[in-house]
Amino acid sequence: MAAERRLTMLVASAALARRAPAAMAVVLAVAALQAINAKAEPRLPELTLPIDCHLGIDCFVQQMPDIDPDPTAMDPLCGEATYDGHDGWDFRVRSMLDVARGVPVIGIADGRILRIRDGVADRIVLDGEEAEGLQGKECGNGVVMEHEGGLTSQYCHLKMGSIAVRPGMFVPRGTRLGFIGSSGLAQFPHVHLGVRHNGREIEPLTGRELTDASGCRRPNAGLFTKTIQRLLERPQHAILAAGLTDAPPTLPGFVAGKAPLARAGGTSTLAWVWAINLQEGDRFRIRIVHPDGSQLIDQTTDPLPRRKANYLAYAGSRRDLVAGTYRVEIDLLRAGVPATSMKMSVEADG
Repeated sequence: MAAERRLTMLVASAALARRAPAAMAVVLAVAALQAINAKAEPRLPELTLPIDCHLGIDCFVQQMPDIDPDPTAMDPLCGEATYDGHDGWDFRVRSMLDVARGVPVIGIADGRILRIRDGVADRIVLDGEEAEGLQGKECGNGVVMEHEGGLTSQYCHLKMGSIAVRPGMFVPRGTRLGFIGSSGLAQFPHVHLGVRHNGREIEPLTGRELTDASGCRRPNAGLFTKTIQRLLERPQHAILAAGLTDAPPTLPGFVAGKAPLARAGGTSTLAWVWAINLQEGDRFRIRIVHPDGSQLIDQTTDPLPRRKANYLAYAGSRRDLVAGTYRVEIDLLRAGVPATSMKMSVEADG
């Protein structure tokens, strides 16, 4: 029996030896095909944020690309943080005060500078205002880069005079291209990031073309690093600022960097909150604690009738604003549950 087993093993080994050249040929053919495919489809680079900041703390996602080819608008996360035809990601800072101090706009990947534009003044275009002289310059001051794999990136609305690169330069990821601004057709200070692959507009969070009508949120196909991907997949509502005043503030004032001050002597005491990317039904609970320790107000606003990209709410009392330290507490309520909150002490000057 042992001799028969040895004979069987020898026969099998001989057969395997005869098949080895053919098997090796198949392996080599597969490897060659993979090499051809690798050359035909170069690996796309991983992307980072186009702004040097702490997302959700000193910079925020205001708007995402519209991935719905119909007249309705839908963002990549199946939400409404976009508008019809919007083709990029808008990363904002709070106000023109941030523009003045200088917030770097940086390259999202290694690449070569293709084109730049500078010399367009920074200004805030209000709703309904004619954007005179901006035809063909809606992007304002900007930079276009090319990257590996047929990828290009465009950065819009940079601060006038801040462009730090020139065409033909090769710069590594994270290089400062300029500073955030509000040049061109901008209603708030931000950088607009647009991405193309082989000339076609794509949505980098999902990696899909903007003309792809297959719906939203295809996971694990994005171009951002995993860390950035997780940050961008979070809900984008945020409280930008809150405070105390004696008169109703306005949104244009906030964007211009003119937040109201708490000055003692007024005949009213108002707490205000400035927030972005709110949904239908969202409410604010606003509380003020007087310097003497008594609760001045505890009010909840009416539910929002529709989505609000930017929103200002306030509530208060006709009680005089006196010198001292007030406590202001704000809750953004979504479906009756706090989605985000802000608490602060505000010193009212005499």
